[in-house]
Amino acid sequence: MRARTWTLRHRSAGVPATEVAAVATGYLPFVTGLLADHAAQVDAGAYPPDDGTLEVYAGAIGHLATTGRARGVAPVLADALAPLVAEAVARGHGDDGLARLADVLAHPIPPATPTGDRPPATEARA
Repeated sequence: MRARTWTLRHRSAGVPATEVAAVATGYLPFVTGLLADHAAQVDAGAYPPDDGTLEVYAGAIGHLATTGRARGVAPVLADALAPLVAEAVARGHGDDGLARLADVLAHPIPPATPTGDRPPATEARA
């Protein structure tokens, strides 16, 4: 099985969970390094788009959700991440890297008013 396709169709294709786990654990060293890099970016307040811009992630997340649904896989993670990425882009951070989402989480999305409008976010644009 090709590594890049297992995430969207492992369950709907009848692939055993143990096979998925074997592929996923192979990515752990990469993910650990990515977490360390992103933590350093958050501490420095600098969010280079080394692994892609939030604009690119916004499109990719939508594609993953659509593809997942078409294959019978619930896009729960994509659906949870999409509003955070969209909010970061709306705040003018579309050219930043993924670590910028820490600011969105630190400065939550203001609630909508009864008319559906939102007050401006409290985060200062950097």
